[in-house]
Amino acid sequence: MKKRLAALAAAMCAGLLLLGIPAGGARAETIVGTIPTEAVTEKADGEGDRQALVEGYIEKTLYAGTKTTATRSVQLAGNNLTGTNKMLYLALSDQIAQVAAGTLTSTVFTFPVEDVYEQVTFTKEELGVDALVANGSFTAEAVEAVTNVLRSFDLGEVLHALMADCPYELYWYNKGPGGGCRIEYPSFGTNGYSVTLMGNVTFKMSVAQEYAAGSYETDPSVGQTVNTAAQNAQDIADQYKDLDDFARLTAYKNAICELASYNYDAAYNASTPYGNPWQLIWVFDGDPETNVVCEGYSKAFQYLNELSKRGLRVISPSGTMDGGNHMWNVVTMGDGKNYLVDVTNCDTGMVGYPDKLFLAGCVSGSAEEGYVIPADSSRIVYVYGKDVYSADQLKIAGWRYLDGKPPAPTFVTAVGTVYEHQEAAFAYWNAGYEYDSFLAQITYQPADGEPETAQEAAELGQDGAWRFVPGDFGSGAFSIRFAGVRDEVASDWSASLACTALDFSAYTPSAYTFSSAVGFPGYQVAVQLEDETETVVLPNGDTVDCQDGTVLVPLEETGEIPFALAIQWREKVSAFGAAVTVTVEALPTEDVLEIPEGTQVIEQEAFRNIGAERAILPDSVEQVGAYAFADNSALRLVELHQPALDETAFDNCPNAVLCTDDVAWGYQLGMPFLVK
Repeated sequence: MKKRLAALAAAMCAGLLLLGIPAGGARAETIVGTIPTEAVTEKADGEGDRQALVEGYIEKTLYAGTKTTATRSVQLAGNNLTGTNKMLYLALSDQIAQVAAGTLTSTVFTFPVEDVYEQVTFTKEELGVDALVANGSFTAEAVEAVTNVLRSFDLGEVLHALMADCPYELYWYNKGPGGGCRIEYPSFGTNGYSVTLMGNVTFKMSVAQEYAAGSYETDPSVGQTVNTAAQNAQDIADQYKDLDDFARLTAYKNAICELASYNYDAAYNASTPYGNPWQLIWVFDGDPETNVVCEGYSKAFQYLNELSKRGLRVISPSGTMDGGNHMWNVVTMGDGKNYLVDVTNCDTGMVGYPDKLFLAGCVSGSAEEGYVIPADSSRIVYVYGKDVYSADQLKIAGWRYLDGKPPAPTFVTAVGTVYEHQEAAFAYWNAGYEYDSFLAQITYQPADGEPETAQEAAELGQDGAWRFVPGDFGSGAFSIRFAGVRDEVASDWSASLACTALDFSAYTPSAYTFSSAVGFPGYQVAVQLEDETETVVLPNGDTVDCQDGTVLVPLEETGEIPFALAIQWREKVSAFGAAVTVTVEALPTEDVLEIPEGTQVIEQEAFRNIGAERAILPDSVEQVGAYAFADNSALRLVELHQPALDETAFDNCPNAVLCTDDVAWGYQLGMPFLVK
């Protein structure tokens, strides 16, 4: 049964401002300022109504005996901090590590202002105020400026980085409802010329229920459970330390799934307090009754990898899986690419069992928008939440690690037998996998001689098909296969598709349409071809240019003249198509109606039943009215430009052929026409 597992997001810290302690020494000359108490909180995403942790932790004794986190191989988030945030990060990380190691039990951390702030004394110019004191007390603008200095670090951002980089050291920290961190800011005083931050900054970090002897006190008795879990984890790491990276990570995944099951009660019971179900201790504690949610799975996997000290980077981002809150791992393998590991969903009965979501690649997506990960017939969408990692650190490779390259694309033959000059079409079957580009490998087997192989970029048209013209090779048999390229890595070649190119000289042109079956010497009949060609060959061997599929065939002699057309391609001439007879008559010289130059409009029925054989309309004519030349069976040739022609203008003129200077306009008339 497919499960969509949820992970818990992080709850950030509450803060209190406590200012106003006077400076020591010249108390009478020192003016002390205070600002109101302020609560600073950041609500994180969670399952149901539960606030939960975004970043996880690695468990106790991983760095036993160390007082700082400087030995950690991965401190991505802390390295991204600057200024006061970085100073606070370093100060807190030392104290947090000591609590984790058991050398401290109090989680109330007090630092001199010099350890937190880059600068502690400020002139009014540095604060950007006009005056520090007025009427024996701080000015409002001075209080506001100093308040901004005191709040210059972002506690939420610092804790977010600490939870990402120090998940082990923070196993005791209550990041859920009722927990968090409280801050007491230092006081500040002035001698009238400058303002100095005085005293200490205090941070009170709440302890999770399982480890608490008080709100800000850890219970040392929990150490035995923690130590047992840590030793069991170390034993697993030692057992597989000599395996290659893939086998080692596989063994870690299998060990975690063997030791733990998914804790549905914790995940879906909103009243469950944040604690061990979210921790990796319950993975390694040896108790089959203690199970975890996805955060525990993910952090256990990260923890084992760090115990191995093999140098692979494993992080535990959180976000959503198909819309449900979740945590998983991203592993950077020796090839330098990142792969998704969802240990939770590789467990028995889950959608990725046993390894469909282990070192998996994506079929599409990005770090910003999320990734689509295949699992057999399923497509699972992972979207990162608020993470402290860069897009490059979260980017997922476009293929599974075991494959080492994208999957081969699937193409089908749309048109497989063509003449040399024609296009063979190969349609790409899009299964939802995104490639950056395609390659085509063409193997040509001529009738005589050795086969030739060429490779080229396969640019797909808007219809998703690649088109190939065999003329570069000649007639013969072709075998064509394709590769997909993603992130500059090409897939294996697809199955080969066959294509046969026939000799062009055996090709018969497709249908062509004559604009008229009647003509006159000195005029041209327009022929519309279905074939694409630049040159048409007439039966007498003359060649005629073809533009946009239209050929103008000159009419020179009278009589019944059959026309058959061949097309020319690369100095090869096709076979001739079917003949079409055009009756060429003598040009009428009598009974000619010639409209005077300058006439713009020919009114309706103006020349109805006039009896003329030929009508000549000057270019000045812009409009021809209804039935203007209708009912004239004698009318044979009408010479005109492109007036606005009423559709009945030549009604019942069965023998009339229009002569125009625009081929396209002639075809639009729907009447027989010639070209001047």
